[in-house]
Amino acid sequence: MKQIDPNNYDFMFKVSSLSFFFASWWAHRNYEKLDCVVTQKNRTWRFYLSKRDRKKLSEEGLKLIEDNMIDFKKETMDLINKAKKFFPKIEKENLEQYDNKILSEKFQNLIMFIRRLWEQFFFTEFFMHDKVQEKANKLKINEKEYLTSSPKETLASREYYDRCKLALNPNEKDLKKNKKK
Repeated sequence: MKQIDPNNYDFMFKVSSLSFFFASWWAHRNYEKLDCVVTQKNRTWRFYLSKRDRKKLSEEGLKLIEDNMIDFKKETMDLINKAKKFFPKIEKENLEQYDNKILSEKFQNLIMFIRRLWEQFFFTEFFMHDKVQEKANKLKINEKEYLTSSPKETLASREYYDRCKLALNPNEKDLKKNKKK
């Protein structure tokens, strides 16, 4: 068994009340390529990422923002449009008419599609954007000014900002405050 030096890993996040089945959707191939450690106890999953991979992912996140955002948006919209067709079709199907083999195939297709959605979401994870934040700091982009640069700050933009800020520096007090809010 590989010896793990805890000093080489950053705690990223924890998620409670996930079944192993649901966690297997979330832990898709992008995570399988990483030097990470995932633990589970009492249905609480903890995710640790190696400092080396966090740096690498951060560089990929900056590249995505600077060079590939148009393609990323197009891929995301394509997936959203597929989902708008895929899920209602499944909901309307009479699954009782199928034998186990066909049900198994349909279920496998569902799992693969959901994993593909999660894979796309991976590129929005906060640990992909350390270099983006560094660049924003160098450009002296003030987050409060940025958030309010549109005519009206939305509740969603404020909530997203607060969660991102919390993800960068999680602590028990702020987590409880955010959960209550």
